[in-house]
Amino acid sequence: MSVVIAHTAAPPYLRETARVLHEADLLRLAVIGLATRDDDLWMRAISSIPGLGQLHALFRRKRFEEVPRAKLRRRGRYELARLVCGRLDRLGIATDYLWDQGTKRFDRYSASVLRPGDTAYGYEYGCLAFLNKPGNLATPRCTRSPVRHMTGITIC
Repeated sequence: MSVVIAHTAAPPYLRETARVLHEADLLRLAVIGLATRDDDLWMRAISSIPGLGQLHALFRRKRFEEVPRAKLRRRGRYELARLVCGRLDRLGIATDYLWDQGTKRFDRYSASVLRPGDTAYGYEYGCLAFLNKPGNLATPRCTRSPVRHMTGITIC
């Protein structure tokens, strides 16, 4: 059995779930919206430029080091645009539009990486197409509400 996990961000509970799945040799792929790694070229670049400390701190909160790079697919273009827009958009209209469009595109991409026999493990409404991929109704699906201190997971 192989598991594909999907989420638009990289919250701690998702990172922990991905790590546990990887250690159990069940994780095929983690599809994440905006996720950074300390060894990313652009992360090293912004950390070395004076005056970009706030930006570097923002991206460090999106770090995803729990699984090998080969098992991580990142689709953060819309999430990155939403974060920048959120700093400038006082009414939130453009930010909401970017969030909506980005979530839908992320969801479609996540569904496209599923293979027959994969278990789809998704979070929230950003994974509806992923969890209900047409033509793949036999795919096991799991959803989980975030829990504060996750020590293990249950595969559905």
